[in-house]
Amino acid sequence: MPKSARARSKTATSPDLPRMFRTKNDLSLAMRSEAVALLNQRLADCVDLQTQCKQAHWNVKGPSFIALHKLFDDFY
Repeated sequence: MPKSARARSKTATSPDLPRMFRTKNDLSLAMRSEAVALLNQRLADCVDLQTQCKQAHWNVKGPSFIALHKLFDDFY
């Protein structure tokens, strides 16, 4: 069997839902798709927050520089 056919046989597809690999859990494909969408959004939020903390870490100014620099570094 060609590689692309094997890959298709391992995934569940539907016009409305993304391709997903089969699993042994008992969640429906629709429920898994919703969970994936929610988790991807939270991941994007966390990456954005991490980037903002790193930006603040490098751009802090003023008399509290070292304290804030270390604080943002800990958050990052």
